Amino acid sequence: MDVAEVDRKLEVLSGQIEALRTTIVAIALLSPRKAALREAVEELLLSQRDRLLSEAVSDAYLEGLDSAAETILMLIRQGDS
Repeated sequence: MDVAEVDRKLEVLSGQIEALRTTIVAIALLSPRKAALREAVEELLLSQRDRLLSEAVSDAYLEGLDSAAETILMLIRQGDS
């Protein structure tokens, strides 16, 4: 694996960590209310993504954020079932 590939993987992981950090805040505030949790997580992740777009983050970082966001929201939806 070359250096560029390692850097890209690190950026993806950094984006995923950012998504998880944002979600932890929402879970801490709303965990008993799944519908409210899902809505808050969606709003927080979208606003975080918008904020990050104004900074110098890589596409790989945003890819990691988006990937983790999709997984997190899927897990919350499964919890509603």
